[in-house]
Amino acid sequence: MKMPLSKTEKMMRNKSFCISILLAALILVFSTSAKAQEKTVAAQASAAEISYNEGNYSNAISLYEELIKNHGVSVPSLFNLGNAYVRSGNLGKARLCYEHAKRLSPDDGRIENNLAYVSSKVDDANAANSGKDKNALAPDSPSFFDSVYDSIAVETPSNRWAVLAAVSFILLIAAIATYIFSSNVTARKVGFFGSMGFLALAGLFIAFSFMSAKAFERQDEGIVTSFKTSLLSSPDADAKTSSPPLVQGTKFHIEETSLGKSEEEKWYRVRINSKTGGWIRSTDCEPIKSE
Repeated sequence: MKMPLSKTEKMMRNKSFCISILLAALILVFSTSAKAQEKTVAAQASAAEISYNEGNYSNAISLYEELIKNHGVSVPSLFNLGNAYVRSGNLGKARLCYEHAKRLSPDDGRIENNLAYVSSKVDDANAANSGKDKNALAPDSPSFFDSVYDSIAVETPSNRWAVLAAVSFILLIAAIATYIFSSNVTARKVGFFGSMGFLALAGLFIAFSFMSAKAFERQDEGIVTSFKTSLLSSPDADAKTSSPPLVQGTKFHIEETSLGKSEEEKWYRVRINSKTGGWIRSTDCEPIKSE
């Protein structure tokens, strides 16, 4: 025979039931909202793709930018927006999109190929504007150490290094266990030296992961977005030019930020390569984003 529930037990049971119903309702609302958002994103992306395929690149650009503004940045949206900018002839904005997408997905071959295409077009145009010194605006050839750094920090995502570090740590635990619990001399030696090796690898991969994360977050690179501009000797519109004309899409390293004559006027001291540097107005360029 079941004992009747007390008043307190009934209240607790009713409260638990109400909480369960509320949680179920919230899950249903969020699920419905997420599905509705997915449909909206898919519809906007489809409309942008149709405009692109029809050759209406200005409308495709507007739709992709609206998609990013309303639903956040994604690699496909940035990649497709960059393609639309290329077709419209705006290599500055196209390179910005590709560089941004590359930071989010550094090992995506499609992004790398399109970025290389735009970079070659920009370099050829800058060489034509440089007069006798064809290399005045050409990017420096990377040194051996720069190439190694780029391979570790720029071209490999930090989460991949983190996964390798986790795998090395698991193998480290297995090697330590082999050394402690095995009665075989050879196995113990393998466990001892293996544990040292896996410890070193885990530490190395963790360091690489931090390097990659730091490279992802850097805000020291930018792209010329105006049709054509020149670097100046000081942050002043009346200053002398210190470089040949730069075309849209020229990439630079930001060394310093400064305000101009008015607080609304912002300038960047930048360097194109080891030979060429100067000041550029923020209205003529944009820093490369990471998020």
